[in-house]
Amino acid sequence: MREEKLQSATNYNYLAAEYLLPNNGYIHLANASHLAGPSMNTFEPSLDFRVRDRSNGYECAGTLYLSREQIDTNTYQGNRLNLSIGRINRRWGWRLSHNTTDYPVVSTIRMPSIRFANSRAEVQYRSFTPKYGFLNTTATGGVQSQWSMQEGQQTLLSLYANMRVLDRKFRTLGLGLSVIPYEQTQRYQTGGAYLNRKLAPRLEGSLDVASDQRKRLFWSAHLDGGISTRRELPELNTELAATWVFHPRFSFKAGLAVQNIFEFTYLLPAPGRWLFERRNEQKSQLTLDLNWYATRSLGLFGGFGWYRYKFSNREALEIQPDGQLEPVAYELPILNSFSEGTLRFGFQYFFKDISQIRFSYGLNPDANFFEANIGPFYPNIYQRADLSMIWLLGNTGKR
Repeated sequence: MREEKLQSATNYNYLAAEYLLPNNGYIHLANASHLAGPSMNTFEPSLDFRVRDRSNGYECAGTLYLSREQIDTNTYQGNRLNLSIGRINRRWGWRLSHNTTDYPVVSTIRMPSIRFANSRAEVQYRSFTPKYGFLNTTATGGVQSQWSMQEGQQTLLSLYANMRVLDRKFRTLGLGLSVIPYEQTQRYQTGGAYLNRKLAPRLEGSLDVASDQRKRLFWSAHLDGGISTRRELPELNTELAATWVFHPRFSFKAGLAVQNIFEFTYLLPAPGRWLFERRNEQKSQLTLDLNWYATRSLGLFGGFGWYRYKFSNREALEIQPDGQLEPVAYELPILNSFSEGTLRFGFQYFFKDISQIRFSYGLNPDANFFEANIGPFYPNIYQRADLSMIWLLGNTGKR
């Protein structure tokens, strides 16, 4: 047997520069490079900006992010663009935004192109005048249009509204509602053929509650879910978090999140047949974090995470001549539930005002598939060390 080590370590570099403009504006330039050997390199330059008028009432902001990835002799390029303008810092405001994303490859993992765009127009209201038992109130409402640049994908139009209030005991309550008020078309493609599936109008809602964050022990809770008018694709997500500041220099934070997706349908690779798998998915994550400021200049931190992905009620379905999906006898691909853990620790040292150096070490740092919405692609546990420095030129800020 022959063993050959192709690459024992990778190198990641990040360089950024920022210029501050009047009225909280800025221009931020950055570039990240990932050198993973002679045949795999990634470069990701980006531009962020925010410009406001003299009254600090109108704003124009944007982000341009580019990605160039080289794998062997192949080169993949992607981009993301976000632009927005709006009226801010007033009781009544508004915002118009447009975002586009075009990625032929994601993080060296070969995947179909991700190409979509969305536009949003919203009205904003906020009041800091105590009224009806609340110290302040914020609300937004608007319309969003999202479309895919892939052939055959449908443009989605949704309406949404959100409200958040702070009561006299400094507790926060938030409510959200969104609706797609018409039938949607979901397209499945395989072997050059495609199949359209009609989905009923969909309604989604959310609830957020948080305690007084001025206290040493405070908590927050989040609940959201959605379902169609024909009870299709029900989804329910919950999050709980608590932070205990038991010393001015020492804090402990714990979080638990559970995401449940019911009756999710995937197209199976079965040439000549339209076969699907329907299953329930549950993603769970438990996180623990510690922060300790040993001195005014030196901070130490560490964290642990445990993530579990569970699959249940798996069954094979085949489309019938009348368009309905019916269970059939078919051997599904092996898909086992799994768990992963992650560990991290490091330090942050301020050597002059807010200028600082930061080091962190992570064991299996990408185990958090809950946020990525995908399971891990590689079963191997690996390590990563990051070193970063911020050096403020010119007039120094105070901590």
